[in-house]
Amino acid sequence: MGLFPLSDILQGTKRFFVGLQGLKSDGTTMENLKTNDTGALKVSAELTGSSVTNGLQTRETWTPIAITDTAVGNDKTFTVPANTEYEILSIGISLTTTATVGDRKIHASFSTSDAGSRLARGSAGKVIPANTAYAYFTFAPGLPLESTSLYGDHLTVPLAKIYLPAGYKIRVYDVSNITNTDTLRVYIQIKQRTVA
Repeated sequence: MGLFPLSDILQGTKRFFVGLQGLKSDGTTMENLKTNDTGALKVSAELTGSSVTNGLQTRETWTPIAITDTAVGNDKTFTVPANTEYEILSIGISLTTTATVGDRKIHASFSTSDAGSRLARGSAGKVIPANTAYAYFTFAPGLPLESTSLYGDHLTVPLAKIYLPAGYKIRVYDVSNITNTDTLRVYIQIKQRTVA
C-alpha cells in the first residue's frame, strides 16, 4: 500500500510546479533567475554542490579513472595523491599462485596510513591454493559475498561506499602472506576530484 496519502502527494506536486513558476509559498514572486549574455543560466556554487570540507574548497566534478598494478607480488598499496579525494567504485583482482604450498586469502583494506587506522576491509569468501592459474575477484559496493562461484573462477566481495582523502591508503594483499612470488594483479576503478 502507499506510504503517503494522495492529498500529500498532490500538495507536494502543486508546490513543485508553483516553485517552477517562480512563486514562493506565500504567492509572492521569487528573485529572477540570473542569466549570462547568451541567455544561459548562471550557476553558483550553491547549485553545483561545491562545498567546503575541513576548510578546503572542493570541486564537485568527479572524474573516473583506473589504477592498475600487474607486477609480481602479493601485496599492493596505493596512496591517494595530494589535493585529491577518491570514491572507490570497484577493485578487480586476478591471482596466479606459485607451487609454494599454502592457502591464499585476499583482502582489500582502506586506512589512514600504512600502519594507521583501518577504516574498512573486504575479505574474499574463499581461499586460493597453490598452482592456481587464475582466480578472479571483484570487490564493489552492493555485491554479494560469494564463497563458491556461479561463474567458474570469479568471486564477488561486498564493500561499503568508501571515500578517501589525500594520503589515505588502499591495500590489496594476501593476508596469509604465503609468497611474494605470486602475481596479484589489481585493477581499481575510482572517481577522483580535486581539493584545493
